[in-house]
Amino acid sequence: MSLGSAIWSLQSGAPRRLLFAATALAAMVLLPLPGGLDVFDTGIYLIVEGDLQDEDAYVLTDSGIIEGVVDGDLVIAAGDLRVTGLITGDLTMVSAGSVVISGEVQGSVRGVAREVRVEESGVVGDDLVVAAITTRVRGNVRRDAIVFGGRFDLTGEIGRDLHGRFVRGNLDGRIGRNVDISTSSLDIGPGAVVGGSLRYRSNRSAAADPAASITGQFERLSPRPSFFVDVWWTLATMLGFFAFLFSGILLLWLMRETSDRAIEAIVTRPWRTLLFGLGAIVLLPLVIMMFVVSFVGVPVAILLGVLYLLGFFFGPIPAVAAAGSKIPGGRGGVFGAFVVGAIVWQLGIALLSFIAGALYVIALVWGVGGWAVAVWDGRSPGYSSVPAAATTAST
Repeated sequence: MSLGSAIWSLQSGAPRRLLFAATALAAMVLLPLPGGLDVFDTGIYLIVEGDLQDEDAYVLTDSGIIEGVVDGDLVIAAGDLRVTGLITGDLTMVSAGSVVISGEVQGSVRGVAREVRVEESGVVGDDLVVAAITTRVRGNVRRDAIVFGGRFDLTGEIGRDLHGRFVRGNLDGRIGRNVDISTSSLDIGPGAVVGGSLRYRSNRSAAADPAASITGQFERLSPRPSFFVDVWWTLATMLGFFAFLFSGILLLWLMRETSDRAIEAIVTRPWRTLLFGLGAIVLLPLVIMMFVVSFVGVPVAILLGVLYLLGFFFGPIPAVAAAGSKIPGGRGGVFGAFVVGAIVWQLGIALLSFIAGALYVIALVWGVGGWAVAVWDGRSPGYSSVPAAATTAST
């Protein structure tokens, strides 16, 4: 079974919460992270023609331009991204703007963006898994395409299957095997060639040009209820996952010593961190109220209130990284442990809805406890520790 078929069969007929599982499963190829990686935090990430980035890279930038070669995986959060060169591994991205691929990505492309374009000269060697307001494929995706969002246009080629949920679709290119999509409207142009069956869910019949070629069945199925809600829910959950992933990597990098101590505390002193976490979550609101009633302490109360709210999003990060360090095969140090842990944790929340709340609360309490212990231990100038979790993850 192909990657696209596996993910889509998991999603089809499942509750809305399973939409998140598709994103997490698409990211599972991140599991075999290498031991060495580079992290860049820059205004512009530029690999000019003739230059070589010879290791996997994690990049946080306003703009990314890849004209040369990235020999490995590229994980990037950027405003706009343009790839005219070569990426020998996978491209995983979050973009507030446009992602334009006119070069070659030999691995898979996955992520969230305002717009994703694979131009005529663009090649994606494996799968394309994206959520975007607009997705256009004029080039070549050699395996499966899984697309969520507003509009999808195909005038290029998809080597195997196309799956997706989008508001409007235009198919005027080649698809090697099957199409299984949900859409509000579908246009099938004269250049459309489908090597297998084409099934679509919609309230309206597709506008199909007689010159289009469909080898297998061509049928319209009844749409699922709340189609538009499902589409935007999909976008929101995918964006939430990648936001958590990238913000976690950024926080672990910016707060190296504190995050190492937090992960070590969770791994080596789990009950202490659990008590610290419970105490912080329960007692901090009382401390905030005390500052509020004192009037002079209102600014401190506001600061503590903001930190308290941020804790519900960032709190689980060290617990997730600690859990990822214990999963066999995890590599890549603290960053690899966090990515592995985040995928497994979010899959658990998505697939085991009856205990999703418990999984979140456990990670939150232990994570907040880890941060609290790390800050408490770090107040001593002579304190030093060996980040056990990071050591475990990199072996």
